[in-house]
Amino acid sequence: AAKVTLTTAGKTMELRAARHGHAHSKATKTSNSGATWSYDGPTTTLVVTLPAVVTAEGFTLDVGLACPSAGCGAADALLSGLRGAMSYTKKAKATLDEARLCPGESDTETGATQTLAATGSALSHEAITDANAFWTRVAGVPSLLSDAQAELGDMAVDDGASKWRQTRALALLGAAATGLA
Repeated sequence: AAKVTLTTAGKTMELRAARHGHAHSKATKTSNSGATWSYDGPTTTLVVTLPAVVTAEGFTLDVGLACPSAGCGAADALLSGLRGAMSYTKKAKATLDEARLCPGESDTETGATQTLAATGSALSHEAITDANAFWTRVAGVPSLLSDAQAELGDMAVDDGASKWRQTRALALLGAAATGLA
């Protein structure tokens, strides 16, 4: 599991925590020292909040990462491009949602685009609760992105405005795929 330590004025504290829910799909861990950490999956951002510290005395914040089963060297490769992929996916889904065109919205036989768009929220939770599930989900993003692109490409649209939305969403997912490559 992830470990966060804080060193200030030569004193090191390990930040252990109980789980707490947090708005905006962020899971948060809080320590008895008042420091918290959370992972915001949609923006792929680790957030560490510290209690008041005197910065003139200096301090060190060490963040330990729970590595994927392939080793810590694989983490950079797995995370590279993920932020852009999540951002482009959100924009693609929003483009489709404005006209209620997102596959899986009203049927149960499709939904790769919706699943991809929900990946960030799932990562927020798994970063706190299950590091293995987190890394498995991150490793699956390229495949899920490919499935979403195929799903949108196969989508039948019958009017110009819908075709424009489909084309825009496909272009956004294409940009997401380029960033992951």
